[in-house]
Amino acid sequence: MGNCAVEASSFDGLDILKQQVTAALAQGSRFIAAQAFSLGLDTFAFVARLGVTLYLSFFLIRDGDELARMAQMALPIPPQFKQELLRKFMTVVRATVRGSLLVAAIQGTLGGIAFWFLDVKGALLWAVLMAYLSLLQMIGASLVWMPVAVYFLLAGTA
Repeated sequence: MGNCAVEASSFDGLDILKQQVTAALAQGSRFIAAQAFSLGLDTFAFVARLGVTLYLSFFLIRDGDELARMAQMALPIPPQFKQELLRKFMTVVRATVRGSLLVAAIQGTLGGIAFWFLDVKGALLWAVLMAYLSLLQMIGASLVWMPVAVYFLLAGTA
């Protein structure tokens, strides 16, 4: 009779364990499904934005001079001020582009030196990727160095 009580209590424990495992797996699968859906939405948004960017770039490259002339004619200011405004605008745009490229090159160089110093395989590749992604303001470089930092943290080499 004592053996039956032990066997019954062990079955109850297995049932509880089975329920806990089932609940954990259900919660995990819901999390994975939500992340997969979010990844799909983000991918679609990226592709849509890229498509719009390429579409607009095509027409700006093809018709840019004509569009600039039309915009200049539409400005309700005297002609001498239009030329000065256009000149200053172009100066600001060029300085912004050059500054962004310079910052990207510096971030890529510093990242490459850090990766080389930390003996990361393919440091040059990661440096170039970091320089390229640094053109994405605020988050670009971290898309490269953050996974490396997490790897070093998890590997215990930090």
